[in-house]
Amino acid sequence: MAVQADRELIAAGVTAIIGHMTSSMTLAALSLINEQRVLMISPTTSTEELAGIDDFFFRVLSTNKTETDNLADHTFHTRGLREVAAYR
Repeated sequence: MAVQADRELIAAGVTAIIGHMTSSMTLAALSLINEQRVLMISPTTSTEELAGIDDFFFRVLSTNKTETDNLADHTFHTRGLREVAAYR
């Protein structure tokens, strides 16, 4: 679905796409975006898989790993917590 939407936008002549909202959608569309040389900016894509690649994709957020590392560092230094558990 993401790739089809991007194809339609590119056919309409856009020069940039804002999206996609999930990392999986961005990954699916990345080859088309690079092939067509269309700028893509995502406000929410955060997968590490897209870090350090010379492509036409730009992110607004840091990667998940960067965010969790920063949160862990902050929690350790402000609260002294060394272990955290999450339950579902």
